[in-house]
Amino acid sequence: MPDLVSHAIIGLLLCELLNIKPKSLVVLGALLPDLLSKFELLHLFFPFGDRLYWILMPLHTPIGLILATFLVIHFFNYNKKRSYILITLGWVSHILADWMINRHLYIGSFLWFPFSWKTSEIGIAWPEEFYLVLIPLVTIYLLIRFLKRISDILPITK
Repeated sequence: MPDLVSHAIIGLLLCELLNIKPKSLVVLGALLPDLLSKFELLHLFFPFGDRLYWILMPLHTPIGLILATFLVIHFFNYNKKRSYILITLGWVSHILADWMINRHLYIGSFLWFPFSWKTSEIGIAWPEEFYLVLIPLVTIYLLIRFLKRISDILPITK
């Protein structure tokens, strides 16, 4: 999967392209699936065994994230409907990035859970090859920021 930095940059790219403010909600949504999945690390401190993975696995699926977003939006002072839409935009970008980029030997993305336990992915790169995604994303993001700044400075665009 793309690393967390790649997911954050994808969220920032969406914000820049769609002129979305606040950016933090989209970036939170882009990181939310992996952050929720990290609760599995609690098995290092408590004797849950392998069960914790299967309990938390639905939180990295669209159905689980729809429900998790309902819980998360209550932590913000923004309009709840707008917060829900922005966080959802972020995790949809996360799920699509994982689905398009991931290549796994055994288990892919449970995109259709709970309707199907089959995994799917397009499989462009292995998880260890995150730099193949990160370098172009950072370049595109910086280029967009530069072009927006230039368009604000130039008198032709005003």
